[in-house]
Amino acid sequence: MEKTDASVLKEKILSKAREIGFDLCGITLPKPVEHYAEFLEWIRQGKGGEMEYMKANPERRKNPAKLYTEVQSIISCIVNYYQGKLPEPEDGEGKISRYALGKDYHKVVKKMLIKLLKFIKSIEPSADGRAYVDTGAIMEKEIAAKAGLGWIGKNSLIVSSGLGSYIFIGEILLNMYIPPDKPITERCKDCRLCIDACPTGALEDERRLDASKCIAYFTIEYGGEIPKHFKKLFGNWIYGCDICQDVCPYNRNPPITKIPAFKEKLHLRNISLKKILSMNEQEFNQYFQGTPIKRTGLQRLKRNARNP
Repeated sequence: MEKTDASVLKEKILSKAREIGFDLCGITLPKPVEHYAEFLEWIRQGKGGEMEYMKANPERRKNPAKLYTEVQSIISCIVNYYQGKLPEPEDGEGKISRYALGKDYHKVVKKMLIKLLKFIKSIEPSADGRAYVDTGAIMEKEIAAKAGLGWIGKNSLIVSSGLGSYIFIGEILLNMYIPPDKPITERCKDCRLCIDACPTGALEDERRLDASKCIAYFTIEYGGEIPKHFKKLFGNWIYGCDICQDVCPYNRNPPITKIPAFKEKLHLRNISLKKILSMNEQEFNQYFQGTPIKRTGLQRLKRNARNP
């Protein structure tokens, strides 16, 4: 089979990505992260909380070529998980972040990426690569921004003018050169809605998040007892938090996700706190089977459901 022209190959990749279900797909080159020193300072200041894994493999995190030595291009893909307007919880109910109202995105998006990689190999047998979804030492938001899929907003998330920020990101590190896309200009301008809406003050200027103050961090990653004075600020969030996304102007009317797997657990949106507190391990495993919540565990979820 003759080698495909790089520009033609790019068009075929982008077309297949859309066919598979990705909303956006872009290409960037595997250059070292430009602002990595700022990330190291963020870690040094303790703003990563107990997420020790973020300190691991610094050279790989800084330079994608250290993660996969054959890489020549990075394919960055975005898929929307927005499920539409959902009802607010009543008294005695807890709120769960939108991203967890479907099947575990790691598995769903990884399958989509592998399907795309297999397609590339089918038309270019010399192609090879590695697929990542919020795994491995990779700065996925910076890569997506460099690939022109959006910009890093003041809520520290990737924001797309057409999709908003209710999106998952995945990457394929590819051993072939593909013409890169250009970054787009950030469009938050003077808006501070997300910063001002965060009840715990976790969002800082310069598009940085202090995870050690974040509701999502405390309800998902943190292993100890949440300080009472802090938990009083959480409202009824018991798993994750969407406040900084809910107020974003780019999330006022985003499209509904095309992926059925991200809408399979909508009954979890507003869940009885009494139900959680009375659950045993078997009930928990059955109720949250296949969701990101299952990885957090029953005891941590019960901790979140208890009153401050």
